[in-house]
Amino acid sequence: MEVAEVIAAVLVFGFALGFLARHLSLLKEREAKEYLRDVIGSFAKVHVPPYQYTLVRYRHEIFKNGDEHVKRIYRISALDHPLSWIKIRMGASADAALSDMNLRAHRVRGDISTHCATALYENTPRKKRALVIFPNPLPPGKEEEIRVEYTWPKAWRDLVVNMEDTAWYNIDTDIELLEVEITLPKELMIEKIWAEPQIGEIILKTDRVALWTAQKPPHNLYRLCITAKNR
Repeated sequence: MEVAEVIAAVLVFGFALGFLARHLSLLKEREAKEYLRDVIGSFAKVHVPPYQYTLVRYRHEIFKNGDEHVKRIYRISALDHPLSWIKIRMGASADAALSDMNLRAHRVRGDISTHCATALYENTPRKKRALVIFPNPLPPGKEEEIRVEYTWPKAWRDLVVNMEDTAWYNIDTDIELLEVEITLPKELMIEKIWAEPQIGEIILKTDRVALWTAQKPPHNLYRLCITAKNR
């Protein structure tokens, strides 16, 4: 065999080994991700000790391109047992990747804000479910304030393009007080806003800011419907 042929054979063999190693690495990485997702999913199915929300507040700030920035506040009391995490849902009628959402959560005690870990156990383009894990378990009888923030691109595109849109709220946990605040971009003003099923009270704080409040809302799927107009 000529020297050139030997060199070519070595190069081909080396390339094959590199390809195989890379392929195995990708397989291991994919298996690890799937395993982690399964672990988180199993963890999310574990029974959560009884708790009660004294306040759930959603604040939606809508921008003229249809993006929204969401701030949520959960004031939560553990009942009979320590509480280490809660589950949250996020969704919209537009696709969003987790990498574009900048999801973050904190526990707030007075002036001290402490980071809370988040772990997604459902991640589809239009629906996300996550665990918000507390830095320390919440003892029974104590109250905690958890704040969650994220951005959802084009969540309100129908509102800024077609001047009407709907937000959905699935209430399946006891809540003393529910508050939902919607702020439209400065180019728009609210024409009409209502909840279905009708519950609580909706007031206009300004011509582009609406506040919906409901005391002890029954467990149900609610939608908040908005129509808008240009200034």
